[in-house]
Amino acid sequence: MNDRFWSKVVALANGCWEWNGHRDRLGYGRFMVERRPRLTHRLAFEELIGPIPDGLEPDHLCRNTSCLNPTHLELVTHAENIRRGYSHKPRPTHCPHGHLYAAQNTYDYGRGRRCKTCQMDQQRHYRAGKAA
Repeated sequence: MNDRFWSKVVALANGCWEWNGHRDRLGYGRFMVERRPRLTHRLAFEELIGPIPDGLEPDHLCRNTSCLNPTHLELVTHAENIRRGYSHKPRPTHCPHGHLYAAQNTYDYGRGRRCKTCQMDQQRHYRAGKAA
């Protein structure tokens, strides 16, 4: 790995090696290699430990998605990585605007949900803008 890559890594007091370059919306570091964006924790793991076997992926034991420290990564199956991710994040009880996610106020769809009160407010706002 080159100096440009490692210059974007900062060692934190908790032992994480945090990526301070580009991150995706989930906080995972991204770095261009041969004109392709690659996940930085995978690049660091492969550079310092070795290749990642087929069927496995690194799981952040520290729960910091921008961490590159290979001692904070464990190779697990995708199913296990997903299971661990959900077990560490309790499902919110309220929407970002403070409305309770109750059965009568919630649209449930697949892996997400939406507040009916916020949805109605957005529709009212949109219609008011159209009428003006």
